[in-house]
Amino acid sequence: MGGSRQDTRLAGIRQSRVFRCRTTAGAGTGLAGDSWLEAAAEGIRRLYAIIRTRIRNILQEQEHGALVLQPPQRQTLAEWFETPKGAYVLEWERAQFDSAVEDVFGFKSVQVGLPSIDCLRANRMPFRFTLGAEPGCTIAADPRHWPLASHSVDLVVLPHLLEFNQDPHQILREAERVLMPEGQIVIAGFNPLSLWGLKRRLGLRRAAHPWCGEFIGLLRLRDWLKLLGFELNGGRLGRYAPPFSQAKWLQRFAFMEQAGDRWWPICGGVYVVRAVKRVRGMRLVAPQWKNGRATARALAPVARRDPAVAQAGAGHGRRASVRLRLIVGGAGRGGRARG
Repeated sequence: MGGSRQDTRLAGIRQSRVFRCRTTAGAGTGLAGDSWLEAAAEGIRRLYAIIRTRIRNILQEQEHGALVLQPPQRQTLAEWFETPKGAYVLEWERAQFDSAVEDVFGFKSVQVGLPSIDCLRANRMPFRFTLGAEPGCTIAADPRHWPLASHSVDLVVLPHLLEFNQDPHQILREAERVLMPEGQIVIAGFNPLSLWGLKRRLGLRRAAHPWCGEFIGLLRLRDWLKLLGFELNGGRLGRYAPPFSQAKWLQRFAFMEQAGDRWWPICGGVYVVRAVKRVRGMRLVAPQWKNGRATARALAPVARRDPAVAQAGAGHGRRASVRLRLIVGGAGRGGRARG
């Protein structure tokens, strides 16, 4: 009995405390009963009205031309080359492009992609032009399908085009098609076996350039070129410093350029290679028996016939034939032949 009364007393105390808390909260906020539901609904209606008014104003301004909504644009590779990190790479690549194209001769040379960067400035061909889908190209075309005749170009330059395209094999096939025999191709790319490739592997800012591209290794690129009949005849790797975003840190690690060329030359951040298109020659060979007959006929000796000798030989031939007929005739009759 005593225990039940004590439990009842404790339950009453707890209910009174809960009621006091609820009353205090209602008194502090000025809400009682279901009035807080009505207040919440009123707040939602006001918020909806504000949003609707804002949207109506934006649409009216867009119709009058005061505001144009555009999706956010991702930084292009050409814009990335204007940053300190991109300028650090571009300075080295310009020198390598100048060295690779200055001794290539012919009549026509084409640069596919990056029209804002002149990679053919050191070349001395009379007709140089750019091709691509970017604004500023001399010929606007899909990099995978070039509107050029076969065997019509002497030099093709691909500055960072393969790693930022979904079909690099098709681009190389087009380059092989338009190049003349013994024509040359110059390719620039990022090396996956480097500190730059390591940063891309870590997945830091993969949506930005140049980390959004598919880095192609030198061995892989060499195999692709070999299958198309190209032969590497030059190239170099560079930019061994870590990919810092600030110019001062890039300058502090400038000592790695000379050390990298000497101690780890295959670990450069970027590379520029040159290859030549080889076309195997063909010579028609005639059958051996035809050549033998023609040679024998051409070298057959021809004797000069003397008229006196020919007449004497003719007479001797007639006497021999008569004697032969007499012998044959006598033997046929069974008698003895006379001399």
